[in-house]
Amino acid sequence: MKFDPVQLALLIVTAATAAIWVAAVVRHRRGRRVRRRVDASALPLLAGAATVAASLGLLRVAGPLTPGDVLLVGFVAAVVAVRVRREERLSPLPQEITLFLAGLAVFFAGGAIAELFGAEPSFVEYTRALIGAGVPLLAWLVWRPRWDQVVFASGAAVVLTVVHILYAIPFQEEGRRLLGWASQYNHFATAAMLLVPAAVLLAVIARSRPARLGWTAAFVVLAVGIVLSGSRAALGGLLVFGALGVVLWFRSRTVIAAPLALLLLAGSYVAFINVASESLVEYNAVTRALGLHESGALSDQTRDVLVDDAWSRVTERPAIGTGFARTANVHNIYLQAWDVAGALGLLGLAVMTLAAVLMGVRARRRQAGEIVPAVGLVAFFAHMNFNNSFWDRYMWLSIGLMLATYCASRVRRSDHLLEHNTEQVRVS
Repeated sequence: MKFDPVQLALLIVTAATAAIWVAAVVRHRRGRRVRRRVDASALPLLAGAATVAASLGLLRVAGPLTPGDVLLVGFVAAVVAVRVRREERLSPLPQEITLFLAGLAVFFAGGAIAELFGAEPSFVEYTRALIGAGVPLLAWLVWRPRWDQVVFASGAAVVLTVVHILYAIPFQEEGRRLLGWASQYNHFATAAMLLVPAAVLLAVIARSRPARLGWTAAFVVLAVGIVLSGSRAALGGLLVFGALGVVLWFRSRTVIAAPLALLLLAGSYVAFINVASESLVEYNAVTRALGLHESGALSDQTRDVLVDDAWSRVTERPAIGTGFARTANVHNIYLQAWDVAGALGLLGLAVMTLAAVLMGVRARRRQAGEIVPAVGLVAFFAHMNFNNSFWDRYMWLSIGLMLATYCASRVRRSDHLLEHNTEQVRVS
């Protein structure tokens, strides 16, 4: 196999980044310092620097700079600036978060094998996926924001997305799906769906009625954006999020949040069909899911052909995979992972899904900061059975935010418990 100089450089940088990434996960899990009294965050920061170098290499191979590249590099740079000024030792990561990162590492290990020995490799797509997924997660977990910082970041992300949706809806063409900032309808819907847990969390923890109403309205706008996008997968993920919320929060004080979310979703759709034009009503996620619009059947026919092709490639190379040249074909990320990254890729994705389930199992029911992001991740993996936006870079910023929210809530609960025990000792 022959490589041009740029591909070879990308391969070396990617391998170095992956090695540093694994070492960083181990160090952060144990909360240890490396030699010469250097904080453990030095390893992920080095990985971030290597990633920026790889991104610059990708520009030469894959084309001009994209908004996703700017956002990703800017976020990593901000984390480096913040982390360098912090001297405190990082607390160990929860086991379920470590398991999630380990699953992602296994997935990309399988991808590396498929790139070396598969029939259809694409080092550009593989490196892009590694950068897009690994760097945002590392950046969030290196930064390890406090609870107030997580709340601020969640609020900013929700507000920016809501403003964008409200701006985009009036300009939506009749007979077309809402596209937003993304280049593909389903990817836009996935990005909106991943911020639904943030909006629900902010509504639950709000201390005043106006704030609760404001964040509830933000949730409604996100739900309407998902409906207008026409994405049946994102709509299903939204419903899974609500259903799991009802089950997991049934005996907690936040029980009203999940059924209220479902009622607001239904109410917003009823309001939508009464004010929207006939063509918009006809062409959206609900009508496509119910088979009331022909685009759903046409899409299913195309997807069936792609699924059959993927199964044929999987049966030919079930262990190694074919490579990352076909990362956006199959609308089922588990089959897609098996196809492009082989058995290891499928195993890694299964481990990540298991980690999300464990987050929900181990989360305290009365701790909205733990249960809401956990349910959001489970809903995300459920909807990925019908989607292929696993490779989008901006999506991983929201996933990293959910993991950071979970970690910050755990630390906050531990701090409160420590303060309570200390006070009890003083009293006694």
